[in-house]
Amino acid sequence: MNLTAMNQSDVCQEYSCPERSVSLSVYVILYAAAAAVSLLTVFGNLLVIISVTTLLNWLFSLLYNFTLLFVNGNFTDVTCPGICIAVIDGVSSLIDLLFVFLMPCTLIIILYTHVFVIAKKHVTAIRALQIHNRTESSKNRVSDKSERKAAILLGILVIVFLLCLLPYYICTLVSSYDIADRYYIRNVAVIFFFLNSTINPIIYALFYPWFQKSLKLIFTFKVFNKDSSLMNLL
Repeated sequence: MNLTAMNQSDVCQEYSCPERSVSLSVYVILYAAAAAVSLLTVFGNLLVIISVTTLLNWLFSLLYNFTLLFVNGNFTDVTCPGICIAVIDGVSSLIDLLFVFLMPCTLIIILYTHVFVIAKKHVTAIRALQIHNRTESSKNRVSDKSERKAAILLGILVIVFLLCLLPYYICTLVSSYDIADRYYIRNVAVIFFFLNSTINPIIYALFYPWFQKSLKLIFTFKVFNKDSSLMNLL
């Protein structure tokens, strides 16, 4: 008998031919499951990295401050009723300046410059992939606006960091705690020193349109309107 006339099932060995084809929905489900597992793995790794980094940061900060304040007896030099004063000598001030100001400032400038360069490359790549119904001039305007916005944000962050930390270290290196007026000036400088951690999230948030609209509603007292909860901020 001719082979072409035979039934296909007669020439197929067991498990060599599929009985039916897999539907497209099965492939979609498998792909979605694999993508979800990959995303969960990435997010889990990031969470572990962030947690370990934060823990190491806290441990280093605890060890550094304990060594700076307690090991060399800074709390025993000056005693005032109702006031806890930590007197830091010249050597400790220089070490504090190096580890808390100069090194972080250098890292911030280097990392933010690197981030800006990468962001600029991404903007250039996105500009090349934009839809064709936009004119070339509009593409350049959007990309230039994004680059200027990123540069302004990074510049503001560095300037705020310098303005918040410079007064404290200027007072630490120039004067001593034995003068009452300079002591109060240094207290004000310490307030600005810790204020840097509060200002940074606000600076980031101010560049979001929804945050700007929220502030506008608050300062114009429109948030007290009955339908304020129904306003679209996005």
